[in-house]
Amino acid sequence: MPTQVVSGETSAEEFATLFPAASCGCKTFCLTVVIMADTITIRTDEETERALEVLTHGGVSRSSAIRQAVLEAAARRERAAQMRRAALRMDLGQPDGVNVAEELARERAGER
Repeated sequence: MPTQVVSGETSAEEFATLFPAASCGCKTFCLTVVIMADTITIRTDEETERALEVLTHGGVSRSSAIRQAVLEAAARRERAAQMRRAALRMDLGQPDGVNVAEELARERAGER
């Protein structure tokens, strides 16, 4: 059967025409949509298994725990990239003439 696109404004009559088997004659109609997500396989080691035990404690499925961990890691990485970009855009102002390396060398020499 070819794919049909149905907008939120499709009337019941139009829907029944597009999907005759889905119409039972009542005022409501049902449509089952099946969407399969990609499957990813990971190889775990002892450290990863311990981390998964922590993340799944309390009944969270391994799949949900891994999905959440991936989303959180991506959010952290994006936030770090945003912070780096913001730091690179900052105005550094004018040099103050202080040679930090020389100042540190003097301070360390005085500590001896």
